[in-house]
Amino acid sequence: MHRYFTSTCNYDASLKEFVALKQLSIGIGLLIYFAQGVEIDDAKRESVRLIHWLSDSLEYLSIRGYDKGGNEAHDKEVAASMARFASGSMRLTEIKGVNEIICE
Repeated sequence: MHRYFTSTCNYDASLKEFVALKQLSIGIGLLIYFAQGVEIDDAKRESVRLIHWLSDSLEYLSIRGYDKGGNEAHDKEVAASMARFASGSMRLTEIKGVNEIICE
């Protein structure tokens, strides 16, 4: 089991790599972290936009624990994601947790 965990952690995967992922319900911090990639350098992390690293197959996204105005970096990422979602250029058909806080 430890061997599997180590090999997974050494892989520079982002959510973009999950090509069969259709639905995702995840906390805002983990969403941004995994969307950008596990092994990304913290200096680069701020320049990577969440919306560009979501899986192209994603149809439904539930963002848990997002509180608009509570974190400027999260607000920036969510706003960019919502703008692209509104443009209709994604397969994504529903995003929850932006206008209401989902805690469970």
